[in-house]
Amino acid sequence: MKPGEYDVILEPDAVHELLSFLGHLGFHGLAFQEGRSFFCNRLGERMVDEQVTIYDDGMDPEGLQVPFDFEGVPKQKVIFFEEGVARSVTHDSFTAGRSGVRSTGHALIPRTPKALFP
Repeated sequence: MKPGEYDVILEPDAVHELLSFLGHLGFHGLAFQEGRSFFCNRLGERMVDEQVTIYDDGMDPEGLQVPFDFEGVPKQKVIFFEEGVARSVTHDSFTAGRSGVRSTGHALIPRTPKALFP
């Protein structure tokens, strides 16, 4: 194929992989705080096409319903892109405390040091 713009239709597994990758790179508060997020210094700015809205809602009946995170905090709806504009990142209790905001209920499974449990 020649370089250019093409319409692409992705299967659900491909969309899942893409969004998971984006989540680790930019949607999480820790990446944002450490300056690794593509959202750094860009919240409120149009970053993608205006047709793009991406959010996480643990109570959306059409998605994977997860009402709370691994810290037991109720999940909040978080809008990452709204009509192409960068809006927000997720927070667990650690990143929320560092930012002076409330957790959005997005704590992941804690990692156990191998030295404690070989």
